[in-house]
Amino acid sequence: MILYTGGKYQGKLNIVLKENSFSSEDVLDFSAIDKVDISGIKDTEYKVFAYVEEYIRKMAEAKMSKEEIVENVIGLHKVIDPDFVIITEVGCGVIPIRQSERVFREATGEAAIYFAKNADSVYRVICGIKSKIK
Repeated sequence: MILYTGGKYQGKLNIVLKENSFSSEDVLDFSAIDKVDISGIKDTEYKVFAYVEEYIRKMAEAKMSKEEIVENVIGLHKVIDPDFVIITEVGCGVIPIRQSERVFREATGEAAIYFAKNADSVYRVICGIKSKIK
């Protein structure tokens, strides 16, 4: 697994698609999924799992606990073992007032730590420039 991280709209997906000759059909875009239960994706052939933090947001908004969310995301990795996981970094701003937003930020951070620890390589993308951090 290779992890790409960085702020929103920094060019992570474009870099992954271009450098690996992937097409949009190789991408599972979690921002386009409306439900929390995604158990059916384990049988897919996706190579890029983009915007995983949006899946985490949906679980937080569904009032799942941080522990349930992190367990679900880690479980997803263990089932599908993707070539790429792209997570937009969260947590560099003001702490949110809404509980679901705090759960979202904490769960996203813990999931990112898990992915980075288990990734073969980790890249941070800022302004369309990729830097290897692991």
